[in-house]
Amino acid sequence: MATKSFSGIDLHSYGKLVQFAARLSKLFSDSPTPLIDYRFVEKAFVAVTKARDLSRKDISFDASMASAAGVGIKTFGFNPKSGSKIEKVAEFTKDAKNGAFSGLPPEALSTVVSDLRNARLFSDAAEVAISVPDSFYHCLLRVQGGVLVHEEPMLPIDMNSITPLGKSGQRLSKFPTAQDDHVRFTDGQKEYTFNVSKNTLMQRFSTAGGFTSEPIPISIQENIWELLLGGALDEIINLEGGTTREGEAKIDDYVILPLYSTQSSILKTVPAKSGINQWNAGGRKRTFGEAYIPIPSKVHKTKPGFFPERDRKFELRLPSGEVVSAKVCQQGSKALMSDPNTVLCQWLFSTLDGSSSLSQSRLARHAPYTYEDLERIGKDSVRVHRLKDDNTLYELEFAPLDSYEAFIARDED
Repeated sequence: MATKSFSGIDLHSYGKLVQFAARLSKLFSDSPTPLIDYRFVEKAFVAVTKARDLSRKDISFDASMASAAGVGIKTFGFNPKSGSKIEKVAEFTKDAKNGAFSGLPPEALSTVVSDLRNARLFSDAAEVAISVPDSFYHCLLRVQGGVLVHEEPMLPIDMNSITPLGKSGQRLSKFPTAQDDHVRFTDGQKEYTFNVSKNTLMQRFSTAGGFTSEPIPISIQENIWELLLGGALDEIINLEGGTTREGEAKIDDYVILPLYSTQSSILKTVPAKSGINQWNAGGRKRTFGEAYIPIPSKVHKTKPGFFPERDRKFELRLPSGEVVSAKVCQQGSKALMSDPNTVLCQWLFSTLDGSSSLSQSRLARHAPYTYEDLERIGKDSVRVHRLKDDNTLYELEFAPLDSYEAFIARDED
């Protein structure tokens, strides 16, 4: 077991923040175990470690350290006597709706789910410039009378070592033939359970490995309601409300751009020789990364003036932290490109494939991107935020499947 935490977190400062939140537990629960919201834990971890906050993104990581290590932050009730707890680490609802698991026996399910988990882990890491080998989980374990801090490596699933497990965690020679709502397996590093009805992948977190702190005592304010009703409430909140900080980005000032063609309302396809596959077009020698993100005419109609006029350059911040020069171009301002053209797409393609080397091999393999590639990582569009009203600074990030349709439908209502 590790004697030092992976994050190097200041447990004293962190404990004081957790103590503050835990004192309010009686507002929500009668349990002697402190109730601490997971969002608070994410924010507290970022505040103490000075990590980059990724919690608002729908990805595998909630934060990233200065060392480029990604962090998955979790909080859950824990029984120290058991020494372990199964918790959700990934969800595949849209994959299930698209038939990815239909009719698959347990062994095939374990393989497909593991492949999807790995693909999204590496894709998310590439999107925000994270090193997967250095990544870890930070867990706040809520126990009666206190909390424990537990950290352990965040690992991709070793698909060559998948072994079935029984309900009690014992290794089996083969997967059960009878259909079960839970498919249990291990890769020799971690234990996993795929909940078939909920389409969720669970992982066993164990204090037998990694780092676990000494218990941090927590006291709950037993008479919290009496204190609030007695006047403490007026001191805690500002009854006159507040205002948005100057310079804070507008919450809804964004557009969604699809990475596929929107010509058909039934079938989603990625054009083989245009858009993100422009590098695959004929006519002259092409460079991999020579591509653009399509801007449908509906986006311009929905948010007129959101982008600068055609060919006027602006700064575009990527989730990796890199700021590139970009512009909208082509007739009808139907394309978003970087200058030079390849910079944006090197980041884009590394995220789609999970690594730049795999992306680079596409040119030699004549393997253009398909919609199935987008489905595999659970991302088929990008969200572009406008950060300055003078159209000089924008921010770009990936968006989940079907985000473009939801964006257009929202503005058509």
